[in-house]
Amino acid sequence: MMDLGFRLFRFWLILLAMTGCSPNLQEPITRFELQAPKPYGYVIGDEIHHRIVVETRQQLDVIQGSIPAIGERNRWLNLKATKLTTQATDDGKRYLLELTYQVFYSPLEVKMLKTPAFTLYFQQNGNKIEQAVPEWYFTLSPLHELAIRKEEGKIYLRPDAQPELIDTSSYKNGISITLAIFAASGFYLAYCFGLFPWVKQRKHFKNACKKISGLTRQQLNQALTAIHQAINDTYSKPLFKHGLADFYSQHPEFKQLADQIDWFYTFSDRYFFTGRTYCTEGEFSQLKSLCLDCRKIERGGV
Repeated sequence: MMDLGFRLFRFWLILLAMTGCSPNLQEPITRFELQAPKPYGYVIGDEIHHRIVVETRQQLDVIQGSIPAIGERNRWLNLKATKLTTQATDDGKRYLLELTYQVFYSPLEVKMLKTPAFTLYFQQNGNKIEQAVPEWYFTLSPLHELAIRKEEGKIYLRPDAQPELIDTSSYKNGISITLAIFAASGFYLAYCFGLFPWVKQRKHFKNACKKISGLTRQQLNQALTAIHQAINDTYSKPLFKHGLADFYSQHPEFKQLADQIDWFYTFSDRYFFTGRTYCTEGEFSQLKSLCLDCRKIERGGV
């Protein structure tokens, strides 16, 4: 008797396992989800985007004809676009159906509306399987007040909100500093090039450089005379080699060229007092370099 009861209990457990667990394992659609945005805050002309996620077992294909066709769904709702994407999963497929609706309803007050329900169909080995997509409710708001105010017979319109001004003080300061630097640089360059006639400038070496630039080494006499004249004008009297120490004390800025100036006086004495009336290209270039360096000091560039 007890053996019979045990067999019946085991049979009941097997039957329970077959009826309770087996159907779940064979369920063709394992996941369905309607992903939608916020259900409020829409006005006429807005678009509503829905995303439907369906996961199925292997060999279960969606029937393309069950996907809603683009066009009017009713007098105020239009299906603007559809997009179906298929992805493979470990045990089947994942269908992503994206729907874009556009609303053309102009309510006088906040109104609740809904997108229509429809059914997606799938097929497997000649069998058709259904998946219902439910309605989706949302609220639509009017574009203007229910009671339109009027002033002097004209429709009242609210003024546009004034845009918030951007703080440009830092940019203005930067531009001001930049312009000041450019102006100071321009005045300094103009001063260096002698463009201010009312500002007294020394141009002794400027004139000497201008004259030497057009000479050749065969015109050595004129080149030496031009440099001597510039030094004498700077010193305010004729300067000889033994007076260079006093020249440097009155014009210390020229002391950095002491070696070149000493060479110049030695070279000049040799030309004027020893009868050596020629010079090499290197010596003539050295004369020009000395004159240019003195000009830089004269205008404060060194």
